[in-house]
Amino acid sequence: MINLKEVVELDEKLKFVEQFVTDLPEWFGENTTIHDVIESVGSFESTPFFVAVDESEIVGFICLKIHNACTAEIAMMAVLGSQHGKGIGKKLVIRCEEFCRDNKMEFLTVKTIDESGENDNYGSTRAFYSALGFKPLQVFPKFWGEGQHCLFSVKCISY
Repeated sequence: MINLKEVVELDEKLKFVEQFVTDLPEWFGENTTIHDVIESVGSFESTPFFVAVDESEIVGFICLKIHNACTAEIAMMAVLGSQHGKGIGKKLVIRCEEFCRDNKMEFLTVKTIDESGENDNYGSTRAFYSALGFKPLQVFPKFWGEGQHCLFSVKCISY
């Protein structure tokens, strides 16, 4: 059974992020380091951060970036490849929606690579977010550099 747990200690957050970046190079890149992630996502120090635990194994995580009083962004999320299709990512996103409701936030956003990207894994990522009610708003062609068009999507949260 999957349980969700909030993580507040920075060292713990960084340990989980580093583990998943290393374990999932097909999503994060072959040589991506924790320093690359921090440069891209920002500090994990005060960000809401939740992990999915299966018995004693961490099988996924999600963290939010709070932009303002009404908007949070899924800054980073990962689920072990062996655990895909088991509803873990959905549970993590729903936990973030609960966080938004509890804090009277109206919007939850996410950025991912659009369909023009070279990474086929992101087709399932886009379908995942779409199935959870995220609506595509805009594509930023050079957000992450050449060939990595950023699709910006949003979900309205009712509280």
